[in-house]
Amino acid sequence: MEQIRRPPSAPGNSGTPTSPSRLLPGLAAALRPGGLLAASVLHTNHLGEGPSDTVEPTPQRLQMPGGETGIVYRWVLTPAVWGRLLAEHGLTVTTVDRLGSEAEGDPASCCLIRAVRLTDDQR
Repeated sequence: MEQIRRPPSAPGNSGTPTSPSRLLPGLAAALRPGGLLAASVLHTNHLGEGPSDTVEPTPQRLQMPGGETGIVYRWVLTPAVWGRLLAEHGLTVTTVDRLGSEAEGDPASCCLIRAVRLTDDQR
């Protein structure tokens, strides 16, 4: 669900990642009924700030190739919000695992979300 983006200052880039409302229909359609979607999404940012209940991208600091730091926008949403968004597109969450950073002092974490596409008779 997340994607690497060039910094907002790069030519032709707004720095805003693809909206879940635009991304999820395509992902759901590409899965066969019963198919598995596994996605890693940001759960806390570089400051340790938690996810949002509001479906809007938030600015995040990202270390860019070459050592520069850039600001990019990410969908840092609660697992419940991801679950609701996935359900709107015929997917049901089976598990959510929170994954912390292995780097000492790094408060950033991700969630590994697994969801399956419902069969037509489950909808």
